[in-house]
Amino acid sequence: MKKNKKRLLCLALAIVMLLGVFSGCTKKDTNNDGEVSSDEQTDIKDKTDSKDDNSEASDDALKLPIVDKPLKLSLYSSLHPTEAKYVNNLDENEAIKKVQEITGIDIEFIHPPVGQEEEQFNIMVASGELPDIVKGFFDSYYKGGVEAAMNDGLLINVNDLVEQHAPNFKKDVLSNELYNKLVKADDGTIIRFGATVIPTLDGEKGRAYVGPVLRKDLLDELGLEVPETIDEWYKVLTAFKESGKVKIPLAWAHKDWDTIVHAGNFIGAYGVNNSFYREGETVKYGPIESGYKDFLLTFNKWYNEGLLDPDFATHGYWDNLTPMLMAGDVGSACIHLWEYRTYYETVIQKENPKAELVVAPYTVLNKGDKFNFADSYHGLSGGLYITTSCKHPVEATKLIDFSYTPEATRMMNWGIEGVTYDMVDGKPQRTKEMEENHMEMTYKYTSFVFRGFVYWDQNDSQYPYDLQHQAWDVWSDSTIKGVLPQGMIKTEEESTKFGSVMTEIESYVDEMFLKFIMGLEPIDKFDEYVAQVKSMGIDDAIKIQQDSLDRYNARK
Repeated sequence: MKKNKKRLLCLALAIVMLLGVFSGCTKKDTNNDGEVSSDEQTDIKDKTDSKDDNSEASDDALKLPIVDKPLKLSLYSSLHPTEAKYVNNLDENEAIKKVQEITGIDIEFIHPPVGQEEEQFNIMVASGELPDIVKGFFDSYYKGGVEAAMNDGLLINVNDLVEQHAPNFKKDVLSNELYNKLVKADDGTIIRFGATVIPTLDGEKGRAYVGPVLRKDLLDELGLEVPETIDEWYKVLTAFKESGKVKIPLAWAHKDWDTIVHAGNFIGAYGVNNSFYREGETVKYGPIESGYKDFLLTFNKWYNEGLLDPDFATHGYWDNLTPMLMAGDVGSACIHLWEYRTYYETVIQKENPKAELVVAPYTVLNKGDKFNFADSYHGLSGGLYITTSCKHPVEATKLIDFSYTPEATRMMNWGIEGVTYDMVDGKPQRTKEMEENHMEMTYKYTSFVFRGFVYWDQNDSQYPYDLQHQAWDVWSDSTIKGVLPQGMIKTEEESTKFGSVMTEIESYVDEMFLKFIMGLEPIDKFDEYVAQVKSMGIDDAIKIQQDSLDRYNARK
């Protein structure tokens, strides 16, 4: 499913970016932004208490080390492609080594080859040879999700184990009303134990990492303001083209990771997105709404007038858009903020100091309108799942619970004190060595596997430049009212039917998306296109999403 693969790639990027491994996005069924409370990770106790917990009775605190004699647990986890350049296996990671030292548990990491994650996971499941713990995978690749995997006898229900042996998870996650809502299924089953908690910043907002930027020097030279509305963007792009200063007024890469579609920057101006969204608490499907047609009309006009990359349909984000941006061929684009660090260090500092970028807000139709599809990254990511092959589920539970201690969270966020960070005035600060070798040392000294909470101050240090922080302010000054919450869950039956219906629909919608914009199909046929999507069962898919949202809203 082409579009779902793009979403999975986007999710992987967002997780890796925010959890300190490279550089935010949607889940497989597009429910991408959770709404969580403002209880910050700084409320976590600084130290973990100790208490003898050898019995099966409830633990008041997690005893460390977890075991008194050697114990090995296997853990299946992917490696990010860039991470694989620096480590062959996570047992080479210094923070992971410390986790094993502190807990007393030897972890045998198993990694599928990069690029073969889904295939190798399915082969592993089919073989029946499961490791003790799996990081992710079941929430994205298993048909029917985590609940189905439990029903099929692959994963254990951890509710009782958490109650007896996970005091940190209970204290800092289950006790929070909205985190509790996000980690549980509709029936109260815990299905995201071991997930990383990404707090909101002020009770509502997360951080946005993808959005529009423009060449500030060109705006200044042409006497133009930063655009906010569709009409203002048209004026700016037209001026860029007529000036001859850049080859491409608005760069766009639809082939792999489509930042325009992902961020919804221009589509969202018309009150819709490119998939399922909500108006109030009513679920709708953007590609069949009138606002979507208006967006297509706009981009068809821009394409015909040479304001868009003429090869956007076959261009990729990393292979094409990023190099064109670095080469100065681009007047504007939607980018991931991590790319700005590379841009600043290679272009601004070394090649063309005048080629500074400026952040533009998410686009609206009229001044004063509010954009409701912000790339606001917060909620939960991933999960650690204990399989039915695990012969030591109590110890596995305690190992996962350790990730929610301040000690583990600091290591997973910051790495090793004295190497990757020093304590300055009571706060961690990245060392000079870490700053100078941030990519390699990030992969060798920090990890997302046992990261219970994201620390925003560590995230600040990953994104050190003013424009990046300005982007957080500008892009986050929007809402996620149109975004479906992350915690929505489909039943096994719903998931099967939804996948069957949407595979065909998404392929057709993506095909027509390109044809309408490029003029290969006239926009006059939009009504016929909508009728075709309806005949393929979109109303059934909308109902499944609506039922899932209703159950989420009723969940306690």
